[in-house]
Amino acid sequence: MFRAREYDPAVLTHVDADAAQRRAAEVVEWAKKNFSDRKYADAHRRLTVQWLPKWTFDAHAARYSGDPAHDIIGISSGVPIALHDDAETFLRWVEKEISHSSYDEIYENIGILKMRGLPPGLDRVAAVDRMFRMTMAWLYLHEQAHLFQRHADLPKIATSQGLIEEFSGHDGDNRRGSEAAARHACELSADHEATVLALQLMLLADDQEVRPGTLWLFFAGLACMFQRFYGSGERWIMDEAIGTHPPPSYRVWLTRKLMIDFIMHPKVIGRAKGLRGIVHLNAVLDHAVVTAAMYWNARYNTGQPVDDFLNGAAGLKAVNFGYQKQIFETWRVLRPRVVDMHFGWGTDSLLELTAPDVIASARQKTQSLSEASGTSGADG
Repeated sequence: MFRAREYDPAVLTHVDADAAQRRAAEVVEWAKKNFSDRKYADAHRRLTVQWLPKWTFDAHAARYSGDPAHDIIGISSGVPIALHDDAETFLRWVEKEISHSSYDEIYENIGILKMRGLPPGLDRVAAVDRMFRMTMAWLYLHEQAHLFQRHADLPKIATSQGLIEEFSGHDGDNRRGSEAAARHACELSADHEATVLALQLMLLADDQEVRPGTLWLFFAGLACMFQRFYGSGERWIMDEAIGTHPPPSYRVWLTRKLMIDFIMHPKVIGRAKGLRGIVHLNAVLDHAVVTAAMYWNARYNTGQPVDDFLNGAAGLKAVNFGYQKQIFETWRVLRPRVVDMHFGWGTDSLLELTAPDVIASARQKTQSLSEASGTSGADG
């Protein structure tokens, strides 16, 4: 069983638990009203959100017992406390640590822009609130994606009770091979759909603009959340999938690629205020994930080499070819079934994977171009 994080009472010295839960309920209620209710009504289905009375960081998507048309998203009371704690502690750390000139060399050595302290235009109170709300919304949309895509109706995904757990089984789960690969593929597809919708929320929050500061907060928040999902830290996967979830770095890499594709889309790029092209966009995202990784390692001292996460998240150390091929082949079989069952916001929100040999070629080409131009190694 995954060693879910219990909360040290010290957390409550800087997190108002009642306020965090109240704001989380507001975010979820708004997301449900704007992204769930209409689609559930059209599909003649029902969705209930349950707040679970426990302090561990836990969430799940499930089918209500005895009613195949009644879905449930369960979120523990510990989730908003953890997300607020991450936002508050991370941004305090950034404000205190990244303000030192000693960090300039770290960022310069990996070829990305210097940024001391918080992103321009955001004070810490506003930044904490925005990071909290975006990660909370993303988590809800991730659970919703499991339901929209009806992953519980796919073989080898849910439990016999139609339950898809998010934060358990990483260390003790014995799934391997095709069963684990199917679950990994569905997690990646839920990530994809949640990110597509969350990026639209980001545009709404910024008056239909893409602002570097908000983008930085969103991606840093996701980088922290993906590591929290995977409680044992980064674990490099070899030829076959193991357990229920992909490694954090692979999730970050795919999410990063999706964000670049979204922002560089002709209908969106004109709204990218303050972004000076693809090199600047890469730099903002690289800075966010590097900073989040340094914070996470410093705070939790996971014992895992931070380079493994950073290299994987930036695509510099490709996930094992055999693993990529297994996930690609698995999703190629599952995706048509998901397309047929999907009742969400269009099939454009569903994951499409590129063949591993194409990915490897693209990474090599991008890295070569980056080295020649002196920019960071980044895809997109």
